[in-house]
Amino acid sequence: MVTVEASAKISGYLFQFQRALYLIFSSGKSNPVVGIETEDDVVEVSLNPEGLLTIKLEQDKHTVDETKNLLQDSSKNLWHTLHIWLSSLSSLMEKHSEIKFSLVVNNDIPLNSLANKLSNINNEKDIEDCLDLMKSIGEKTEVGKGNYEIIKNVMSYGEVDLKYVLSNLEIKEKSGVKNDTNIEIETINFFNLPPDLKREAGKIYNSLFGFLVNSAYVKWVEKEAFWIEKDVLSKLLFEEITNRRSKKYLERALFSTSYKELLHKNKDEHLFLKQLNALNLNSGFCDKALEYYWGFYSEKVRLELEGEVRTNDWEDRNSNLYERWKIILENKLMYGELESEHMCKDILGRTLDPNYLAPLGNNDTSHAYFTIGNYHYLANDISGSFYVFWHHSFSIK
Repeated sequence: MVTVEASAKISGYLFQFQRALYLIFSSGKSNPVVGIETEDDVVEVSLNPEGLLTIKLEQDKHTVDETKNLLQDSSKNLWHTLHIWLSSLSSLMEKHSEIKFSLVVNNDIPLNSLANKLSNINNEKDIEDCLDLMKSIGEKTEVGKGNYEIIKNVMSYGEVDLKYVLSNLEIKEKSGVKNDTNIEIETINFFNLPPDLKREAGKIYNSLFGFLVNSAYVKWVEKEAFWIEKDVLSKLLFEEITNRRSKKYLERALFSTSYKELLHKNKDEHLFLKQLNALNLNSGFCDKALEYYWGFYSEKVRLELEGEVRTNDWEDRNSNLYERWKIILENKLMYGELESEHMCKDILGRTLDPNYLAPLGNNDTSHAYFTIGNYHYLANDISGSFYVFWHHSFSIK
């Protein structure tokens, strides 16, 4: 059984990945590199317009209890974070032309709190007011109690360093996104998905999120730091969109279609079934042919309603199927008249070869029923331009 403490820790780690994915796609920087558990919980490194290296350090604090105040005025979450940044400031300034600091919580920040005031610094006076409040909190904290030592260490840093961190600091509530949404939805908004894939948004997000988690795991097992470029995930997003659109406009497996709802509809009126019965084929073959016919028909309707399959694509496919059948027919006619039941069965078998999968437009297809059912569809339409027949008595002289 998972304990509350374990689930809280796991949620906290996953929150870092949520934030990393959000930062990658929301960043306006040119191909930023994002790290998880490197210099900080989440780190974004990029080049500014002058080609100089900039860095953004982010501490993420997560709770499964949304009523809990993660950033109390004397809390370890707040003061220990400030201490981490101040202690690494000197080495960071040697490597980077610009340093930004971010503290993100997944719930609300109380009004009139130190964290709220720090998150609303706009000028020098705001910085001075925050420093005064920080000093006051330090003075009120009893020696040896609470987070006295951490607060004391933070306030021991020089005013220049303290002001630098505060002036480059942002503290964000609600996972760092808009009030009326959540971090997953907000991240998905940056995917700019085409309208026809909006319903796939959650699956696409989960795929990218899973890739991020797995990539980090592989690096950590090898005892290496995990960094990833935005271009890597942008490429993966493009592949997700391309693959899902391609699959959307291709046939599904037979069991996924709605053919069973149509299976017994006007069964005795189908011309293609009459042809098959005329060849004295067993009932099992005819039943399967009916399944394939309705499987193809239901997918054809779905693709026409939901997809981007053009009318010309269907016309071209029907024409190609017809020409293939005609070649098979004419090759057999070289050996005699089409009066033999055996010859008709041979033409039927060659035409409905399950290994032949006719393409649709520019896309290959994957299921035999989608080609075989299409042939039965043509054999059902005696007035159509691409009518095929299975029994010689149904041929058009």
